[in-house]
Amino acid sequence: MPATGPALSEFFRHCIFLAVATFFALFFAFYGWSMTKAEQERQRARVEQGQRVLTPKVKTYENVFSWFELAFQFWFNAIGGFVGWIAVWFLWESPFSDYGWKHLVVLVLAFSGITGNLPFLSTGVRAAIIALGGAVAALVGKLAGR
Repeated sequence: MPATGPALSEFFRHCIFLAVATFFALFFAFYGWSMTKAEQERQRARVEQGQRVLTPKVKTYENVFSWFELAFQFWFNAIGGFVGWIAVWFLWESPFSDYGWKHLVVLVLAFSGITGNLPFLSTGVRAAIIALGGAVAALVGKLAGR
């Protein structure tokens, strides 16, 4: 009786893709971690020079929260890169004749993820939603006050 299921070449194709996705996810994770560490160092230098620091980030490495921030940035950027590669996989496996609006959204997600910009994009979308909520609340407050 012949075996059914994916061929061995299909299995290795999946493994190679996952290895590439994992490599780039870790690359962006370390990059995000190093950028956060560099920003902390710049802020610490500004504080030592007596300059005012405008951002509320942690100012010294001795504080345990700075390590939490570094761990978060590592995780946040790794997941962003990995999600981008999973989106590429979705596009790669979808028949081109079935492409529609959802594929355009996935294309933006894939591009943002594999270039390391998905965390920045998601933070920007979050800020936009908060600002929109504040504007709607202010408008409702004005309308209710009349």
